[in-house]
Amino acid sequence: MENGALQNYDIRTHSNAKVKPIWTLQAHDAEISSFDISTAHPGLIVTGSVDKLVKLWHIPPGQSGPSLVLSRDLDVGRIFSTHFAPDKDVGMRVAVGGSTGSVKIWDVSTSSAARKAFGLSGRAKEAVEEGKVVGLSEVPDEVDEDEEDGEDGQGGKEWQDMDDN
Repeated sequence: MENGALQNYDIRTHSNAKVKPIWTLQAHDAEISSFDISTAHPGLIVTGSVDKLVKLWHIPPGQSGPSLVLSRDLDVGRIFSTHFAPDKDVGMRVAVGGSTGSVKIWDVSTSSAARKAFGLSGRAKEAVEEGKVVGLSEVPDEVDEDEEDGEDGQGGKEWQDMDDN
């Protein structure tokens, strides 16, 4: 991975002889620093590199290797971490962290190329086209600095049950 290549091996065929990769993908121009395989969407892979790019790959059943779906510079610097959300409902979202110290959530389902490659349709596609974010609540941009620490120690008000209103 130091040369930007990603290789796939079948460890079930491991023997004392030299093992050859099933496929080799020249994914980046610099070292691959992170990759993840989606558990929610078979054949979906994301790679991150010190070249500051995050790339989404698709391996359709029966294909000999991945094909590039899309590539983005998410403005987080050199990529240190890429991780898919584990649930199918939000499984097209990738958390990406980098050298700037920030983490961004990339919803790849907003890309027509990703929707086409992974057959995204129905309500999820409609929500994306309408610009809605499914499964996430908005976080306020500012925190009231006058707010005192509650007993929860989290710097905010104590948690309250919705029935207490």
